[in-house]
Amino acid sequence: MIGPFEDGTPAAGYDDDHAGVSGYRTDEVLANVEGWLDSLLALPATESFVLMHIGTNDIAQNKNLDAAVANVSSIIDAIDAHDSQTTIFVALIIPYPGSTLVYERTNNYNVKLAAMLAAYDKNNLVVVDMNGKFEAAYADFAEDAAASRVPSQYYANLAHPNVDGYALMAECWTEAINAWRHSP
Repeated sequence: MIGPFEDGTPAAGYDDDHAGVSGYRTDEVLANVEGWLDSLLALPATESFVLMHIGTNDIAQNKNLDAAVANVSSIIDAIDAHDSQTTIFVALIIPYPGSTLVYERTNNYNVKLAAMLAAYDKNNLVVVDMNGKFEAAYADFAEDAAASRVPSQYYANLAHPNVDGYALMAECWTEAINAWRHSP
């Protein structure tokens, strides 16, 4: 993996370099993506791919969901224009257990995001149903959201996964990358 950041403790055989940004909304990522692409995708790599779990901060800050989805579309276009050989993995974002309203906004965003992604006719675009993986692993998200409870099995707080939640996210990415590598 490449990138200017290193976080956490890498598992055996894996490094922890990345270019993930925390706290950015989709409009902020869009405003910076060209510069990041110039510096990151210029580095030598045997495979180039981008993993995007994006939109959570737009939802948390009550931003317009249609605008957030349009921003993601523009980010995909910018990556593709920079290097059409880069494979782009876009996650349907994990459930947000903070409240019923935020939980429902997350689901609405994912529906809009999935529809936008389905409209692309690109071999280098992969949709990762991270939301479905979390919902399947923990069936009481809607009930917990209604009661503003944190599903402690996978979340450290109302917005961020804990170690087990991040492990579940990593499992989703790994499954998607392996499926992509083995697809015809």
